[in-house]
Amino acid sequence: MSRKKRFRPQLNIPDKANRILNIILIAMLLIIIRVWHLAVIQYDDKIEEAAKPRKRVVIVPANRATIRDRFNIPLAINKVKYQATVYYSQIKEIPSIRWELTENGKKVRRFKRREYIKSLSDLLGGELTLDPERIEDLIHSKAVFYNNFPFVIKEDISESEYYRLKMLEKDWPGICARRVPKRHYPKGRVAAEIIGYMGSINREEYDLIIEEILSLRETVRQYEEEEEPFFPENYDSIAQVKKRLRDLEEHAYSINDYVGKSGIEGRYEDELRGYYGRKVYYSDAKGNHLHELPGARAPIAGNRLLLSISADLQEYAEQLLIRNEQTRESRWQDLHPKDARESGVASPWIRGGAIIVMDPKSGDILALAGFPRFDPNDFIATGSREVDQAKREHIRRWFEGEDYTSSIWDQFVPLEREEYDPETDTYTEKQITLTWDHYLDLILPNEHEVRLGLQKIRNIRGAVDFQRHVEQLLALSSQANILALFDAVYHDEIHYRSDWDAEKIEKIQETLNQYPVQLFATMRNLEPYFDGIKSNYNKAFLLDLCRILVQQEYFTDNLLDQVGNQGFTRYRDLSSAYAVLSYQVKQMSRDLFHEFHFKKWREDNQKAFLKQKREEEIERGSYAKPYLDYLDTVEREQFALFWERHRLELLTTFLIGRPTSNPELVPYEDTFYSWHKEISYGAHRGLPWHKQYLLLSDQIEEMDPELAHLFLKSMRSFQELDRPLVNRYRNLRTENGRSLEKHLAAAFYPRYGFGYARSHAFRQSSVQGSVFKLVTAYETLVQRYYKGIKISQLNPLEIIDQMGRSGNTWKIGYFLNGKPIPRIYKGGRMPKSLSRNIGRTDLVRAIEKSSNPYFALCAGDCLESPNDLVEAAKLFSYGSKTGIDLPGEIPGRLPTDLVENRTNLHATSIGQGTLVVTPLQTAVMLSTLANGGDVLKPKIVKLGVGGRSNFWQEDLLEQFDYQDSLSFIGVDFPLFSLGHQEERETSIHSVPTEVQREIDFPEPVRSLIFEGMKRVVQSTPASRMGPHIDREALDAYSSVQDHLIGKTSSSESMERWHFDRKTGVRKTTHAWFGGISYDGDEPELVVVVLLRYAGGGKDAMPLAAQMIHKWREIK
Repeated sequence: MSRKKRFRPQLNIPDKANRILNIILIAMLLIIIRVWHLAVIQYDDKIEEAAKPRKRVVIVPANRATIRDRFNIPLAINKVKYQATVYYSQIKEIPSIRWELTENGKKVRRFKRREYIKSLSDLLGGELTLDPERIEDLIHSKAVFYNNFPFVIKEDISESEYYRLKMLEKDWPGICARRVPKRHYPKGRVAAEIIGYMGSINREEYDLIIEEILSLRETVRQYEEEEEPFFPENYDSIAQVKKRLRDLEEHAYSINDYVGKSGIEGRYEDELRGYYGRKVYYSDAKGNHLHELPGARAPIAGNRLLLSISADLQEYAEQLLIRNEQTRESRWQDLHPKDARESGVASPWIRGGAIIVMDPKSGDILALAGFPRFDPNDFIATGSREVDQAKREHIRRWFEGEDYTSSIWDQFVPLEREEYDPETDTYTEKQITLTWDHYLDLILPNEHEVRLGLQKIRNIRGAVDFQRHVEQLLALSSQANILALFDAVYHDEIHYRSDWDAEKIEKIQETLNQYPVQLFATMRNLEPYFDGIKSNYNKAFLLDLCRILVQQEYFTDNLLDQVGNQGFTRYRDLSSAYAVLSYQVKQMSRDLFHEFHFKKWREDNQKAFLKQKREEEIERGSYAKPYLDYLDTVEREQFALFWERHRLELLTTFLIGRPTSNPELVPYEDTFYSWHKEISYGAHRGLPWHKQYLLLSDQIEEMDPELAHLFLKSMRSFQELDRPLVNRYRNLRTENGRSLEKHLAAAFYPRYGFGYARSHAFRQSSVQGSVFKLVTAYETLVQRYYKGIKISQLNPLEIIDQMGRSGNTWKIGYFLNGKPIPRIYKGGRMPKSLSRNIGRTDLVRAIEKSSNPYFALCAGDCLESPNDLVEAAKLFSYGSKTGIDLPGEIPGRLPTDLVENRTNLHATSIGQGTLVVTPLQTAVMLSTLANGGDVLKPKIVKLGVGGRSNFWQEDLLEQFDYQDSLSFIGVDFPLFSLGHQEERETSIHSVPTEVQREIDFPEPVRSLIFEGMKRVVQSTPASRMGPHIDREALDAYSSVQDHLIGKTSSSESMERWHFDRKTGVRKTTHAWFGGISYDGDEPELVVVVLLRYAGGGKDAMPLAAQMIHKWREIK
């Protein structure tokens, strides 16, 4: 059956044309709708999207405010510093992946962003002489987290590098050459403890800031969503929270920032820092700046601070302390010739001291000097590897940690102190290398029996034989405690108390008696070494010193044949040379290891290694850590193992050019052989370790290779002195409750340091001595005054201060009725006066002549309660912080047992006993006396120039124009900011004088105390100062003597001078003077001087006079 054909009408040409036109019309209509949608509905989004690739946001750093003295002399300023940084937000605009067609038409995927970062890293590496691979890792692992913030690739680049990078910015997105402020302290070490220093913000500080921001944001969110807001501590209103949040966000802290760490820099960080600005602008495809966009904010500089100190007076005070260090050295030797001969070193390497000058009417601190001091410029990085390395060494010195004492022991750096050179009128660094002999001088007297024992041992062979004999004795005793063994074998002629019970000693003796022949032989072998050493403590001391110097396990008989006759001094110098050169070879090897070993490991294992670390992070629930941190950690671990295996081979090649048979070390040997060859031909003479190189290479060059390795292995750096000590020593450092060999090696340095970064003026305390008698006199007189006693009878008592014997006992004086004052009085020991015959003494003469029994009787017999003395001290700010706006102030300590401890009551009344104070507290006390009873808070900041601050204005909230009106529409920040900012930048705020409390100071009491203080000065003419006081000081003293009252003090404390158990701790005198100068009838200045390890208190008086004279010149 045939299929019917369906009829299809044929379209004519006009119909076809209509259909085509209809299709075109519909298409046009769709296009118009789409255009309308883009132009109207999506207009804002598309404009933002189109602008995004060309929109650049640049953070503009604010200038940190300057710090100046009261006369506007700059103490902390900003210099220009250039940085090479990367903005990852600009790099992110480059597509991560792009599909492209190859020549044969195949579609391939290219990682455009990764390729760009590699090219950028190669460029920056060439421009900045850095490792391109390291830069690439930094961008991928760390810069990615910064986004719109600049990530620093290199600090302190040169000006030419800056401009080269500036020209590259338009062609290379992400590059940003920044010109930023760099902190500089033009006066160097002057007032360093006051100004403080800057340092990189650490992770803990940064995290605390972020946590505070998040907490404040949550409080604001709760308030805006009408929930009950939770206010953080110290916040009472939402306005305070919003202001603090805005301040933190505008400070724009980043992990690369420098922040104030101490002093004014740290205390006033928020005021000094300022607020970052930002610029938002259009740029063309090449990065050229077209025009700015809304949203820009100009940076706001911090608030300039004018301190109360005078820079010139502060510098002069510090110079006086430096000069007086040398004066005290010669003075001490004159006063204590026997001690000077015995100790080997006359006195501590650095004594220290403080000078404070305070205005008693306003509380202004005019000078707050301490010695020793540090240089805050050392904390500012330069970008130069060599300069920054030297600065790191200085920082170790300022902080006085174990790494610094390690550097001195290993002779990386010398022992240093500031000294004055009168010939050139300059201040220089005196340097002494810590040789073995100098080390012994610092820890033991010259004729000490342990040092005589070392002289008998003489050399390496003697030290090895000595240690072997002791080990034989230990083996016979079947136990490991050498101290107990010595107590069992040797009679201790000094009769020190033994910690071992009799049963244990008897057991050791029984064990030894089983081997009488071996015991006799061993004891006979030890006899020459212990001959003349009377105490077992010193026998163990001798053994510890030998063990520190010579580790006998490494000395075979063959090695002893070659080096056994070397003396201790030479072997100690060789060991130091080994430590220095090992460090240099290790640093060179580290770079070679990265190139020849770690790169290969990374190519083979990086993916699997990082995958494992990410899985561990997920299991812990922690944030992702930059992968470079993991790689750096594993590289350090691998290199540590490599170095431990091959250090002797590498060091030998470096020293004598002798290759090894290890193929793994070929690249290293080539490098070190080249070094050896160049040094042998006379090159590199300017290197700081050239002398050590020649010393050690000459020693091992002719030695057998195996013996050379063994000899090098016997040498140990400070950190390798890790064996426990045999003996137990007072005031020695410990680690996990044990003292190690390195702790005895560090015994040349004070356990708590000399105090470079802990000013003696307010961050360290000391026994005060007789200056405190003014407090005792005040409390005694005030109590009598308010009892209604007549003014003519206000003097509390009179005695005859005269030391003498009455029968078989000593008497320190007599009452007027002839009754003697015994040394033990009413259950407490009475202090005697320095002068044996002061004679008849009332309160005024007691102050003048510093009668100790008089004030002890005042405290014990005249006060209503012994605790009244402590309460009086508290009124004058003793025992608590004075409140000065500097971090780190300590409160000192007041006694708590005066009621039951009469001896301490008598000692406290004269400033001794358990009372310790700071010079700053003493200045506050004297200022209170000078101004009539106002206890002032010491003021270190005089003026603030800039915005409002919590420190100089009570109102926490920032005020601005139309604030009340704008608050109705929810605006809590200034809309009309230009005028507000100009007003902010020019505002001057004076820090008011703060009276912390007022105390009663009746005129009759004042007259008696001040008369005594006047006689102290008047009875000490310049002619009686002694030949150790220079002419300049005597002239200054003569010029101000008639306008000065004060009190001297010779405070006494027990200090460790060396490590002899019997004589190592001895009584030490510190000199104090506290004075008040007058300009007419008005109090002008309070001056407090502390000189540690000095003679009498009058040695401090000329320095106070010089300070007063200098201030009058400055005014």
